[in-house]
Amino acid sequence: MAMEQLYGDFDVSYNELQGWIAAMREYVPGTVIEFRGVHEPDLSKPSPK
Repeated sequence: MAMEQLYGDFDVSYNELQGWIAAMREYVPGTVIEFRGVHEPDLSKPSPK
């Protein structure tokens, strides 16, 4: 919970990432984008059954 308050929701940030990448490609020609991500499960939320 504290991490989310400091840095925001991971899923929302991840979903916004494609827009940022598209903007970089359009407005900064020649930009090389290498993205590597690891999604850590939120252990504070109950797992779906």
